[in-house]
Amino acid sequence: MATNITSGRFLDADEESLAKSISFEKYEKQPLVSFEEATQALKCLVDNLDKLVKMAKKKPFDQSVNLTKDEAAAIYLYTTKLEKSDTSVSIQLNQALRSGDQDQ
Repeated sequence: MATNITSGRFLDADEESLAKSISFEKYEKQPLVSFEEATQALKCLVDNLDKLVKMAKKKPFDQSVNLTKDEAAAIYLYTTKLEKSDTSVSIQLNQALRSGDQDQ
């Protein structure tokens, strides 16, 4: 079972559209915001997001990897597998990015 979930997470390249590329240029010029503020847009996609954000911020991380606490929390949140795998942040965020709907 874990293999299927892992495969689905890493082998979804067939869902990529070569014709449609996502441009991150406009986001690169935006000012940085806190982890909490950055995740607010995901509330409609992920159940219990506030709880997950708090949990991610409390997780200890290896400070030798040269990440801020917010960066480490973002990676933790993105890679965390939830009980209902279709509601995991990575799946929801990837689907939203692939849809091309920038209001999502």
